[in-house]
Amino acid sequence: MVFDSRFECGNLSLASKIENQFFLLLHNDVNTSGYTNWFYFSVEPKKLGKQKFAILNYGKAGWAFSNGTGICCRVEN
Repeated sequence: MVFDSRFECGNLSLASKIENQFFLLLHNDVNTSGYTNWFYFSVEPKKLGKQKFAILNYGKAGWAFSNGTGICCRVEN
């Protein structure tokens, strides 16, 4: 599996696989005190079935997920 964020607004810093899960580290948002509240990267190939991702540094205290906001993913075939 190949991860890429070398495009405008891409913010993936590192991807590592341990057993059956991918652990992802994002670049911190600009002009923040070190948090990230969005992500943007691509994954190839797209037809690998169900995959498990853990974004390690995603979020900050008191933000949108605590109010029920969810993650949006776009899958292209």
